[in-house]
Formats: sequence, structure tokens, C-alpha cells
Amino acid sequence: MACRNTIVYLQSLAVIATGLLWGVLLANGGVKALLFAVWHGRISDEIPLRTTYSGFPPLDYPISLLVAFFFYGTDGHDKGYHLFLVDAYSALQPAFVWLPIIFGILWQCFGGAIALPLYFMIHLPWVANGHFTRNGGYTRKGDCSRKGGCMRVVNAEQIFAIPCGFFIGAMLPAIVGMGSQWFGSGARSLDAHQLILGLWQLVPVWVSCIQMVVSKAYAIIRPTSYGSSSREQSDKQAYHWTRTTYLLTAAMSGAGHLFTIWGILKDDARSCSFVNMYVPWPFSSLSGGDEGVLVYGPWLFLQYDFIIISLSSLSWAYFLLELDTPLRGAFSSWALALILLVGAVAIGPATTVSLALWYREMQLPSAPKI
Repeated sequence: MACRNTIVYLQSLAVIATGLLWGVLLANGGVKALLFAVWHGRISDEIPLRTTYSGFPPLDYPISLLVAFFFYGTDGHDKGYHLFLVDAYSALQPAFVWLPIIFGILWQCFGGAIALPLYFMIHLPWVANGHFTRNGGYTRKGDCSRKGGCMRVVNAEQIFAIPCGFFIGAMLPAIVGMGSQWFGSGARSLDAHQLILGLWQLVPVWVSCIQMVVSKAYAIIRPTSYGSSSREQSDKQAYHWTRTTYLLTAAMSGAGHLFTIWGILKDDARSCSFVNMYVPWPFSSLSGGDEGVLVYGPWLFLQYDFIIISLSSLSWAYFLLELDTPLRGAFSSWALALILLVGAVAIGPATTVSLALWYREMQLPSAPKI
């Protein structure tokens, strides 16, 4: 019954997210402005929009829409918007560690607030039935072995590839894409900025490709033997890289969150206030003509996106900790929820979730059979 209620809760989040993200963006003219921007090849009268990236129109068209969507948040147009994107993206990136590519693409196309609850709806029952891996994903033949009542990953090369794919395929594109924050809005041309944004939209593909290449290279450089001592060593390496990955994602998302908080505290501008940056105001995108819609429409979309992503991710971490760690006996459900809430406020929701997953990894070897 508890699992069924959890599924209903996550389904409700996905439905609410669909209405808030796309219903509001459609109602305030954001969808129309984005479609017109790509159709006319212009974000505004002064700013042309690049519409060719691969030479393959079915791929170039959605990339162009996403470039128009993120343009004003990454070109230094509004410092508050830019800081918000730094925090939001640092919160979203850790998901690429454990999110399958199909859900990563769904995220890029429709929003993480829709994709994540759908993934959690599949993952939590899988965990509850005992079919989980140590990296939070699906079991695959040859990757796991039954030990201590848990499914433990022993394929070290696949686990080693995860932090490499995260850092090279997800974090570096984010750092480069936010270049106007570090070097100023005039540091690169409009065309170069839009080209970088276009490449950035393929992050799920880059992460998966890098993980595949690194995994194959690792297997060639350090081939796995099938003796008992070799398997035990591979198991230890898998543990090490899994925990390292969660600590890396916690550090990266924590740094982005603290950078944003520092920016809010040191800047007195109204656009950099907490309320203006994070609190959705449904009518804020209705002023300023098409350019105003392309600024505040996507910002409003991302504010709702950020709230539901944070809520669903914290809920997912809570259910996982309740399910298969000693925390379910050490703390009451309310105390555990309070710990996660305080962590989300103090160090950011993504950092809190990554640390919760790291703690869970530490406990899995001794977890009782579910």
C-alpha cells in the first residue's frame, strides 16, 4: 500500500508539473514566441538566432528551440536570471549520474520536473522488489551479484566511467555554457554563444557516449579476471568509484549553490533578490513584448521546474533511505524528513540528495534482505 501511495504521489507531481510548466508557458505566450523565433531566425530585432547545427533539420529544429529558450539566461542579460540558472543547473546535473539516457532526453525536451517523477515511479518499485544496483540504476546481466541480500555492482569499468561521463559530459559543458557569467557578456560572439548552447543541449548523449568509451577503454587497460580474488578486487573498486561519484556530485552541486547564495548576498539589485529569482509569479512573463516573454517565460518555466525537481528528488532520497538503510530504525519518518529539509535549505537539494545516496551506498552491504 505504501509503495502504491508513493506511485500515486509521483504521478501527481508529473501531472502538476505538466500543467505548471507547459500550461503556463502556453498561456503566457512563451511557446508562441519560441516557435516564431525559430521560424523567423531571430530572437529579437537585434539578435539573430542560429538555426543550423548538424545540417539535419529534424535535429536542428528542437536544438534551435532550446537555444532560444536558454539564450537570455546565459548571455548576461539579467544577473538574477543567470545566477538562478547556475543554481538550477548545478542541482540538475547530478541526475545524469543515475538517470538512464531515455529519461535524460525526456528531461531536455519536456523538463526535469516531468521526467524525474516518471523515472522514480519505475525505480522505487524496482528497489522495493530487491532488483537494484549500487549506482541506483537497473541491473544488467553480468554486472551484479547477490551478496548480503542486495544486488551489488561488481563491474568496476562501468562504475569508473560514471564520474568521467559526469564531469566531462555534463559539468564541463555547463561551465563553458555559462561563460558570460565568468568572462562577461562580450567575451564571445552571438553565433559562438549559440553554437555552444546548441551543443550543450545534447548533454545526455555526450554523457552516455563518454561513459561507453571510458568503460571500453578501462576494460582494455585493466581487463577483469574471473578468479575469486580478482572479483573481490573489482567489487572493492566498484564501491570506491560509486561513493566517489556521489561525493563528486555533492561537491559540484554544493559549489554551484553556494556561488549563487554568495551572489545574492553581495548584490543589492532587485533582480538578485531571493524572491525575484526563485518564487514563481504567474504574470511576470506577460510584459515586455516578445523579448520580455523570451526572458521571463522560460525563467518562470524553470522556477516551477526547479521546485518540483527538488521536491521529487528529496522525496526519492527519503523513500530510499526509509526502505533499505539503518536510518529507518535510527530516526522516525518525520525526523528523517526534517534532516533532508534542513539539508536542502542549508546546502541545496541536490547536494543533500547526493549525500543521502552516498550514505545509502555505505549502508547497502549490511542492509537486510528486502
